[in-house]
Amino acid sequence: MSQVNSSIINSVNTAIAFMRWFALVVVIGIFLSGVTFVQPDEVALIIRFGELVGDTPAEQIHQPGLLFAFPYLIDSVIKIPIKRIQEVNLEDLYPPTRVGDITRQGYGFLLTGDENIINVRANLKYQITNPISYGLYVEEPQKVVREIARGVLTQIVAGVPVDYILLEGKEETAKNVRRLVQESVDAIDLGVQIMTLEFMAIQPPIEVKGDFDEVTSAYVEKETLLREARSYSEQKIPEAKALRDQIIREAEAYRLARISQARAEVAEFYGVLDEYVKNPEIVHQRIFYEKMDEILSKVGGQTLLPIDETGGKIILPLDVNEGYGRDEGE
Repeated sequence: MSQVNSSIINSVNTAIAFMRWFALVVVIGIFLSGVTFVQPDEVALIIRFGELVGDTPAEQIHQPGLLFAFPYLIDSVIKIPIKRIQEVNLEDLYPPTRVGDITRQGYGFLLTGDENIINVRANLKYQITNPISYGLYVEEPQKVVREIARGVLTQIVAGVPVDYILLEGKEETAKNVRRLVQESVDAIDLGVQIMTLEFMAIQPPIEVKGDFDEVTSAYVEKETLLREARSYSEQKIPEAKALRDQIIREAEAYRLARISQARAEVAEFYGVLDEYVKNPEIVHQRIFYEKMDEILSKVGGQTLLPIDETGGKIILPLDVNEGYGRDEGE
């Protein structure tokens, strides 16, 4: 009997010792729960009995490093990754499969401004700028960003034709969505900065995709022809301008030459006129012989035999070097 009691006592003592050690570990764990390491891309907020600790943002926001707080029964630490780029995928507007009936599939569509249907898959990236607003004032902030982006995208697409969103308007649409999402998150003080919005895929439903592909091909062909036309224009216009400038320069040179020649002839005329007024006969005779010399020098070895009405008097000699005015007998 004493042996049984001794075994019970030993068991109780062992259990008590185990409970003491367990309690000690629990107490140590509770005290150590207030020690937290904040990663380099994070900041931390301490919530004590449901209230944010600190009076100013500098006191409320704790920078990376080792953080000491009261045990979790008193304090709770919220880590906010302010330097990490957050991503939100908008995939519920894109079909999980590429075939099926658009009236029965369990995914969303976007309606364009010209009453066409498209599927969109997009990726939005943002960064946290106000950890207090992001971590405390909005429940599930990432979900809020996603719903805002989804609503803005639906609104923007509903205002443009399908060809615009499928072809040349992708970048402009993404820019407008990003701008409106930023305005919306600022309005509710979410504390984030929208970095980019990128369309991963935009396509019409598979049932009409073939028709849209033909339109896309025609658009690509049109853009190719336009680029070729612009290239041809950029090549030919400088050539035409160069030819135009050359013609203008030649015309200007010809104009100046003719003006110079005319002025020289006018000056020569007035010089002869002054002499003619003084000695008309001498000037007349000199001009006559000068012109005759000029004419005969162009004739060369040929002989001119003009005859007058009296029957045979030669006005010009056979030998142009012997002088003028010889009669036929000479």
